[in-house]
Amino acid sequence: MEVDTGASMSIMSEATYYKLWPRRSLSTTHIRLQTYPNRCIVGSTDVQVSYEDQTAQLPLVVVKGAGPALLGRNWISKNWSNIIH
Repeated sequence: MEVDTGASMSIMSEATYYKLWPRRSLSTTHIRLQTYPNRCIVGSTDVQVSYEDQTAQLPLVVVKGAGPALLGRNWISKNWSNIIH
């Protein structure tokens, strides 16, 4: 994932999501993204995220198409600031 301190939410493309979790369904969401370029939101889900000795269930927004996954502030705020070094 690319660290994006300007993104309020962590975002992954539909193509990457279904490559990682081919049988996992998404929930509908009413989230609106203002600056992610013309991407239609497919849904959202909580995923288990591990970094070093920490593990957490965190929200992930999935968008249509392909593109880079963005690590947004909602994940960074989990005190994983050493990711940004």
